[in-house]
Amino acid sequence: MTIEYVPLLALQREIYALPPGPERFQRYVGIVQGGAEVLSAMNPMGKAHCGERLDEYLALDGDGVAERALAEALTTLEPGARLPRRAALVLADDLKGGWTNRAACEYNLRVPERVGADWLPVFLWTSEPTPSVESVENVARVSLRRSAWFLRNGTPKTLGEVLAQEWFADAGRAPLESDDLECAARVIRPLLDTPATNMPIVVAALLGDEGAASLGYPPRGLKKNAGLRLASSDFLQE
Repeated sequence: MTIEYVPLLALQREIYALPPGPERFQRYVGIVQGGAEVLSAMNPMGKAHCGERLDEYLALDGDGVAERALAEALTTLEPGARLPRRAALVLADDLKGGWTNRAACEYNLRVPERVGADWLPVFLWTSEPTPSVESVENVARVSLRRSAWFLRNGTPKTLGEVLAQEWFADAGRAPLESDDLECAARVIRPLLDTPATNMPIVVAALLGDEGAASLGYPPRGLKKNAGLRLASSDFLQE
């Protein structure tokens, strides 16, 4: 099993080196339409913090780290598993500007409209803490395993299937405290058969009240990323 890793961090940095305006935007459009459609999630009008964050990932050799992590993650998949053809790191700007709503993007990553086998975007976020080798390795591994699940099982149909998919992806999120775990299980268990297309409920269940509020959805009394963290527990086996 193989997957082609395409190093695109330097290209993204090149875009941000241009002054914000028509020249930068046209350069971005030309790159996306020229075959790097995986970069459609980046903010072409991002402020200085986007370039600064890319400098940090370049200093880490983020592309090299991601490529090695994907190669290692391939060994954890069953022989003959379907894979995307290409993968790349993409910086998404959820910190300043209205280009990307992270909650909506996180939902679409887990419940895509269609499952494609061309590009695997490995998302980095401007709001995340200072980049590290470990953070790049983790997001690359999780993204690949999630994609392999999609290509084997298709888009999840229910919230329960989304959680099973996240359990398989093995994000290794920090576990919930005992009381919060019980609360999350109590709230989410009756919702497991909710259609995955019910975005207000699924976003609230997966990302908690904070994610729901960012999209104007009703709260459910859940901590940040409660459902995603629940999927890392023994909840699904129970």
